[in-house]
Amino acid sequence: MEMNHREATAEILNTHQVDQGLCGLIESELRANALELPAQGKFNDLVSCLRKTYSRGKKCLDQAVIQPTAENFHELRKITKSLWNELILIRPIWPSYYGFAIHHLDNLAQKLGFEHDLAELEKLLREESSGKDRIQRTLLTDYIAWKRKQRQKSIIPL
Repeated sequence: MEMNHREATAEILNTHQVDQGLCGLIESELRANALELPAQGKFNDLVSCLRKTYSRGKKCLDQAVIQPTAENFHELRKITKSLWNELILIRPIWPSYYGFAIHHLDNLAQKLGFEHDLAELEKLLREESSGKDRIQRTLLTDYIAWKRKQRQKSIIPL
């Protein structure tokens, strides 16, 4: 699929028919049957990717439980987004089931993203802990650390 996409893109760009080409691609996507399954070999490739992603996700989750560091939660977020993208591809097979799973993965990714933002803010504040506002920064970083632990506890079960 990637090779076909690259060839089609190269052809459109080489003929300088970008506007016409894009219109044609959009029209063909609109006409495509959403429930049509990919060819058997391509579908098996997707299944293989899903298995790898789930396996990597389980390892990342285990690591985040053992060592709840910002890096481990960030890795978990990246895996969550990968799984989200892969499930988007197979959602037409069983929309009610996969749509539900995709919704939960999206919520999880948002929570992991917020946790990552808090970790980056905490890191920034700790790096700049000198000066007259050091006490306020320390209080704020302590609060952020506490908030991150609370959020991590709510993230793990998800």
